[in-house]
Formats: sequence, C-alpha cells, structure tokens
Amino acid sequence: MGAKTNRIESLVAWIILFLVVSILGGVYYKYYGHKHRTSTFYAEFDSITGLNIGAPVKINGVVVGKVVGFDLDHKKNFVVNVEFAVNKDVMLPEDTRASVTSESLFGSTILMLLPGMSERLLSHGGTIFDTQSPLHIHELLQKFLFNAADSERDAGQNRDQDGAEKSETARNASNEDEDCMV
Repeated sequence: MGAKTNRIESLVAWIILFLVVSILGGVYYKYYGHKHRTSTFYAEFDSITGLNIGAPVKINGVVVGKVVGFDLDHKKNFVVNVEFAVNKDVMLPEDTRASVTSESLFGSTILMLLPGMSERLLSHGGTIFDTQSPLHIHELLQKFLFNAADSERDAGQNRDQDGAEKSETARNASNEDEDCMV
C-alpha cells in the first residue's frame, strides 16, 4: 500500500507543479510577452484627462494596441508623455495624429490614431507631436450656457434700446402733431 500511496502523491505533486508553472507562464506572457509582438510609440499631450493605462488604442474604430504608461515632463512645461504599444503589423506614417477622445457620450476614454499620408514611417520609439487633448463635456456645457446667457442679455439690451427708441419716436411724433395744431 505504501508504494501506491507514494505514486499517487508523486502524481499529485507533478500535477500541482505543472499547474503552477502554467499559471506563472501565462502571467508572464500576458504582461511581458506583448513586447515582442508590438512596437512602442509616444505622444505628447497638454492634457489626458480620463485616459488610463490599459486603455485601447484605435485606428478607425479598430483596436490596434493599448496605452502602456504616461508621465509628466517637468522640463517641457508639464507636457504629458503617453507611451503606447501598437501591433507590429500596423505601420504608422510619420504624420500620424493622436487624440484622446471618448467612445461615446458616457463611454470610456481611448487613444485614437489618425494615420497621415506620408510615405515615411514613424520608427519604433518615435513620438507623435500632432495631438489633440480631450474635450471636457462640462466645459462645453459651461461655454454653451454662458454664451446662451450672454445672447439673452444682449437680446434684452437690444429690446430695451428698441423700446426706448420707439418711445422717443412716439414722443417726437406727438410733439410734432401738437406743433401742427397750434
């Protein structure tokens, strides 16, 4: 019975060892294996509000990579450097533009690439300088509301001026009528 128990224990130990090695290999491949299948690029933004590490990088709505990291450059007036990885089979023209945008009104924030028409390609590790920071919905609403309030105020002032001019014209007309009667 002792030899059979040793075989079962050995088999269980080998199965556990195989599972542990498989899990560790999968974790390593997930976090470090992409470096061999992707090219790394950078983009400089004034602001990246809402963009997170791991956010998708898209071209024409198709996911081609992900955001790997970002940091604040104190030497360049606090520009944000975004590092992103793109599938190796995607070739980016040198005049590619990048923008931080939302997928929908309440959707997640993504990095959108707009490839240019240049024949020259951006090299691995290259930087995109033609970028657009995200538009903030609350800022747009504030501008809209303030512009609407300003327009209403201006319209009210015009109505007041028009009313005053009409009153003045009416007074002048009645004065003229009185002068004619005398």
